[in-house]
Amino acid sequence: VICTLAPMPGHEPRCELMQPGRWTELFLLDEAVGFAAGHRPCHACRRQAAIAFREALGVDRIAALNNLITDEMKRYLRARSPEPRPTCDPRALPDGAFFAEDGRAFLKWADAAHAFGFDGYGPPRKLPEHGLRLSPQASCNALIAGYQPKMHPSLQS
Repeated sequence: VICTLAPMPGHEPRCELMQPGRWTELFLLDEAVGFAAGHRPCHACRRQAAIAFREALGVDRIAALNNLITDEMKRYLRARSPEPRPTCDPRALPDGAFFAEDGRAFLKWADAAHAFGFDGYGPPRKLPEHGLRLSPQASCNALIAGYQPKMHPSLQS
């Protein structure tokens, strides 16, 4: 899941990071990178984002009310794994989706390709005609349906 690093208002941090016998925390550049890796917003610390993502995927609200949302979303997202990396026209991808060209990962954003880097995105460049889609189809579906991911500030530069 894609969590926030800050504790929820009025709450203490849930635990110390990197504790033995617990999950291993991953720190990703932004939400689009998390989606490309098949993650979803955390329902505990990012409730509004999780609801918006669930609604963008078309997951049934009644299931969510019955606390089945996690299982349904896991099934939906797992449907992409193992997903072959299909060739694509990056111009047809939604903003926030990743593709690869010549062994490098790019984000499609505002009709441009931005090279991925661990410290941010590169400047905009023309989108190529061909690439390999890296973002799972389920993540692309949520982006197509209008989910707005939180992006790294380097895209504003």
